[in-house]
Amino acid sequence: MSGVLASCVAASSGGVPYTLNIASGVTSPDLRALAVAGGWDGAGKLTVNITASYVAALSVPSAASAPFPGGLLIKIGSGSTIGATSSLTALTVAQAISIDNGGVIAGRGGNGGDGGWAQLGPADGGNRAWGGAGGTGQYLSSSTPPSLVGPTSGSPGQTVYGPGSPPYSATGGYGGTGGGLGYSGDGGSFGSTNSPGGSVQMTLNPGYGPGPAISGNSYITWVTAGTVRGSVS
Repeated sequence: MSGVLASCVAASSGGVPYTLNIASGVTSPDLRALAVAGGWDGAGKLTVNITASYVAALSVPSAASAPFPGGLLIKIGSGSTIGATSSLTALTVAQAISIDNGGVIAGRGGNGGDGGWAQLGPADGGNRAWGGAGGTGQYLSSSTPPSLVGPTSGSPGQTVYGPGSPPYSATGGYGGTGGGLGYSGDGGSFGSTNSPGGSVQMTLNPGYGPGPAISGNSYITWVTAGTVRGSVS
């Protein structure tokens, strides 16, 4: 795989330590398979050195399915982001590993909130203009190399008209913009009306927080915690 290199370093008892270099973007890499394909003996300590700009949905399965008997250290470079795809957590861990995080581990961005509604009268639901939908949060594509998708802007609200010359109007608010990778989405805006008896109401959906950054944190020994944006469990 382009940008993924394995190199053997000094020998030690119980196996030969190995370094797997991930220098270009990849989605859901199989760390054990990549190291074995490069010549790792399957017994020595494996160090994964990530310098790619983006690695999407990084996963370390259980020791039963992907053993690292000599231990596994993941080093994330200062310019690298481990990010979530639209449906997968940024980093999922199911066995004991160590992480030296000099970069960013980020869940997908939260969706924006809906815009508030407005109406021509204080209780005139029949002449209510609904707010626009919130935009979607940013995430990494599932392609190789992964790329940033979004965030998107919210949509405009409806406009309704009532009697008068010119007619009174009510317009729902814009939906909020989705959040960047690992950030919450913005809330939607209030609607508006020029009707003397009109009213506006903010939506009950204020926007969403970022998606999961890490699942399986109890398995991780942090050499350097670095920057983590999104929920951790």
